[in-house]
Order: sequence, then structure tokens, then C-alpha cells
Amino acid sequence: MRFGLIGSAVLAAAMLLPADAGAQLSAQDRLCFASFGNDDEDEVIAACTAVIQSGRGPAEKQAAAHSSRGLAYFIKEDYDRAIADYGEAIRLDPKDPANHANRGEAYLYAGDFGSAVADYSAAIGLDPGHADSYASRAIAYKAMGEHDRAIADYDTAIRLDPRNAVSRSGRGQAYAAMGDHGRAVADYTAAIALDADAGTYVDRGNAYAAMGDHARAIADYRAALKLRPGMRSAQDGLKRLGAGP
Repeated sequence: MRFGLIGSAVLAAAMLLPADAGAQLSAQDRLCFASFGNDDEDEVIAACTAVIQSGRGPAEKQAAAHSSRGLAYFIKEDYDRAIADYGEAIRLDPKDPANHANRGEAYLYAGDFGSAVADYSAAIGLDPGHADSYASRAIAYKAMGEHDRAIADYDTAIRLDPRNAVSRSGRGQAYAAMGDHGRAVADYTAAIALDADAGTYVDRGNAYAAMGDHARAIADYRAALKLRPGMRSAQDGLKRLGAGP
């Protein structure tokens, strides 16, 4: 998963730097709209709060301030406040799909999967070509046990962004949950070719083990341990197959 999206309103506000209609922007504007990657989320929150309380600028600017503050709250794992800010951003700028996707992300991390699906669906309705919204909605569906819907969303996400390893491995997990380990292996293999991730090796090892192919399962668990020494799930997989460390 991603740490939220950056809404088009936030990008538009950032593009106004260093001048806004010929006037210098305030320090709060600069910090609120142009500090992505700033390690001090509290500074971003304070700056965006000042922008919001000032009431300056059009609705899109106020929406951007709420969206930026929402992202800072999200990174701090304060999901309730992130949801509230993204909700206000949606009220002020309902046509920006990133506002809906961002709130969906916060709902997802908060464990409210139904609300996450609703927000991702709204984002998709506004921007049907955004692969991440399909992939994120698939995660919510998967968490709800609706694996067929998750697979359908991953299909679309992969069609839109075929080199996204996370979507490939996510679809593999959905296939594995449905007991289709052959398709799961195919997706994990494609994901590994794009990004040799230790977790994906473990997932493929589990699929091979479920298929009775212990030699390949052991090889995958050991490949995972080379990438991430001491990885508990890989060690557990080897122990289940009597292969030791």
C-alpha cells in the first residue's frame, strides 16, 4: 500500500510557488503545499491548520490544505483525523478523485473495508484509468473475503499497469485464498520477475507446499531468507517441511 495520494488540488497549489497571483505566499502556504517528504508531520499539520483557519483562497485551496493535513495525519497513523480531513477535502472539491482515494486509504488502514470500497469506487468513477484505485479496492475486497471481486479489480489494475509487482502478488494471494494455487504461483512468479521481494517468495513457497511440490517450496523459503535473514514466515515454512534453517 501507499502512504496516500497527492490530490490534484494540492499539486495545483504547489505549482503556485513561489508566487500566488503575483503575491508572495506565506510560510504556512509553502510548508503546507510543498513539503511532501518532510519528516516532521507536526510542522505540516500546524502549517495547514493555519492555512485552513485563515480562510484565504478559493475552495480548491482550502480542500488542498485539508488533503495535505490529512496525509500528515495518515502518516502519523491518526486515521480518524485523516478521514475527517479528507472528508472536508471531498466536500470542498468533490471532483478530485485523489481525495476519495486518500480517504479510502485511511478507511482501509482503519479496518473499515466497506467504507474503503465505497471511496475507491467513487475515485474510479471520477478517474477510471487510475490503476492504484483498483488495486487498493482489491485489497479491501480481499480483506472482506470477496476474492472474486478482488481478482477482477487486480485484473484491471494489471491491465492498466502491467509492471506493478504489488498487483501481481496481490492477485496471487487472492487466487491462493480461493485454492487456485497454480494461478497463484504464476502471479507470484511474474511479481518476482518484476521485484524479487522476500514476502512474495514466501507466498510462492506456501503455494508450492500446498501443491505438494516441497522441493520448490524449500527453495523459495531459502531465497526469502537470503533477501531477509531471520524472516520468521520463511523459517516457519522450512520447519513445516522438515527442512530446517
